[in-house]
Amino acid sequence: MQKKHELNYRDLKNYCSTSKFSFDTTAELESTDKGIGQERRNCCS
Repeated sequence: MQKKHELNYRDLKNYCSTSKFSFDTTAELESTDKGIGQERRNCCS
């Protein structure tokens, strides 16, 4: 039984439509040596 403020595991998953991508497999993508995501903030400035 789920508690009042407990999330179901299905609510934590982010779904994305594959129609948004212009490739069939990742083999078609160019490789990169850059990281993926946002830049880290300098917390000690």
